Amino acid sequence: MLLCLSLGRALGEALRAIYYDCSMQKQLRLVADVFYDQGTEFIKFTNGKEMLVETAWHWEWERVLEYASS
Repeated sequence: MLLCLSLGRALGEALRAIYYDCSMQKQLRLVADVFYDQGTEFIKFTNGKEMLVETAWHWEWERVLEYASS
């Protein structure tokens, strides 16, 4: 069975999977939701910030993680 995810959902899952806090030995949750608003897909982070999925796709992972964790 082929599972198709939107780009935003895929990015959100990837961010959840790659950010790991070694000092606390637990995965930190950075992505609260991925949602559409008037046809545009956004990522909502747990710090309250939002980002266009297209922006997250073009930024490097480190830059997105820094934005999502600050």
